[in-house]
Amino acid sequence: MFFLSIHGEILVLMRFFLFCLLFAAVLNNRRSEAQAFYHLSEKGGRFTDAALGITQDREGFIWFATTYGLLRYDTRSFRRYRHDPAQKESLPGSYLSGVLCDSQNRIWIGSMKGLSLLNREDETFTTFSHNRHNQASIVNDTVNCLFEDSRSRLWVGTQKGLDLVRDMGGKATFEHFLIDEKEKYANIVHTITSDKNGTLWLGTSGGLARLNEDGSAPERFLVNPGSQYPQENHVVAVYCDKDGKILLGTRA
Repeated sequence: MFFLSIHGEILVLMRFFLFCLLFAAVLNNRRSEAQAFYHLSEKGGRFTDAALGITQDREGFIWFATTYGLLRYDTRSFRRYRHDPAQKESLPGSYLSGVLCDSQNRIWIGSMKGLSLLNREDETFTTFSHNRHNQASIVNDTVNCLFEDSRSRLWVGTQKGLDLVRDMGGKATFEHFLIDEKEKYANIVHTITSDKNGTLWLGTSGGLARLNEDGSAPERFLVNPGSQYPQENHVVAVYCDKDGKILLGTRA
């Protein structure tokens, strides 16, 4: 009787174990189906451009900044915008670094040739480029990233510092901020975010930077202070979680 009792317990346990395995397999299969990726295609074929930025506007259109122009996706088809040498108001270049739809539903595009704004009425672009004779122009034409803060202000990260876009009577001007006047790598801004207090956090080629919400009092932090290799302090992604912790993604 003792042996039968033990055997019965083992049998019950084996059945329970098999049930768990079966349940896990079903659950894993459902997860696999839920995590399946759908590849978007253009004109019947998968587009091979590298997408470096994605945003969505109020109408539901999804916009992609790619290495071969700007793409607008309406869930059925794509509309592509590229640089056209014959069209003055086209994009200044087709290699794009980012795209952002702001709180006013405006589409901003960053490229290696300045900051552009889409004119929705005629689907042309207004481009803001650096002008060495105009101190209020964008500080540098190589735009790496775009960010809109909680006060609906647009910040632009460039190869030569951080810019704040000012709207002066319908004409954009730019206010400039340097992270470190003595270290050029610190002024190459790759990414921008802010915390719940409005403090700006920047990922740069020279480490992490913190600025007040008005762009003042920049403070710099090195990821690897003792390193002689610049890439080991190269911050390419910054995220502030709900607890206020700052998470970094680095080049190395």
